[in-house]
Amino acid sequence: MFLKRLAAWLALPLTVVAALALGHQVFQPEFEVEANEFEELLAVTPIPRPEEVAIRLIRADGQPAEGGVVVLLDPEISIDYADADGWVRLQRELGGPLRLQAYAPGHELVTLGPLPEEELTEIQFEARIQPQIPELAPERLVEHRLLLRGRDGMPLPGILVVARRPVEEWDSVRPWIEPGIEPSRYEVPWVAFSDEEGWAELEGLPELAVQLESYPAGLPREAAWQLGARQLNPAPEGEGEWRLEVAMLAWNGLPPDRAITAQRTDLPGTLPLRRIPFSGTLHWPALPPGEYRFTVGEQVRSVVLYPGSNELVW
Repeated sequence: MFLKRLAAWLALPLTVVAALALGHQVFQPEFEVEANEFEELLAVTPIPRPEEVAIRLIRADGQPAEGGVVVLLDPEISIDYADADGWVRLQRELGGPLRLQAYAPGHELVTLGPLPEEELTEIQFEARIQPQIPELAPERLVEHRLLLRGRDGMPLPGILVVARRPVEEWDSVRPWIEPGIEPSRYEVPWVAFSDEEGWAELEGLPELAVQLESYPAGLPREAAWQLGARQLNPAPEGEGEWRLEVAMLAWNGLPPDRAITAQRTDLPGTLPLRRIPFSGTLHWPALPPGEYRFTVGEQVRSVVLYPGSNELVW
């Protein structure tokens, strides 16, 4: 049964193949295939080789400037380094005058051009004058401790102390360094905060006079918030006491859960915005004495704060 089905499937293809073979034998057709014909090939345009510009670099002492560099800037960018004989060879494809820069270690930078190529066959450098930096005198840095107290003699914790060299001794923003002028005379501040017992430790101070300024911690370093200023002559393992005029403020009876703003009015300055707690009392542990204005909603109070404790009721 399978063979009969296979014979039925192959009958048609075998018949076609047999017919083609019989026709080829009887009629013997001739096939003529024409050769490929091409038009005349176009001439290939040759790629021009870049032009080479050779320049010799000479050091100030007359020797070849081996390792020197030349950068061609115009009419196009090209760069090369001098060989043992001082020659550089710059590749360029565009014509026209040349503009370039050349450099060799220990010599001044050379800028030339625009100049014709025939005028740039040799470049002789000039020696660069090396600046003589004087040796600085050795400097001993010291640590100085300050005890900050209020008018009543009580320690003042949380006070920012800033020390710097007096600005009036500066000739410019960055003065000329001379022998014996230590780097610490640059305007770099030293910063410290007083601890719970009122001690502020300034480390790395030079044995030179410094100017001190003090501010409540967390307030900007502005004139309105300065607690005091003085001069200090630091000494090794030195200690000293600094009495400051500080006002301590407690506002009672404030409307709770409201925001309060405050400004100093005798000097321009604004205190950070604060939220009144449920107790209705706010404390400012350290403020400069002066005139202030406090605002809660539409309610405004103007007060004068004096050195020491200030207890106020809204």
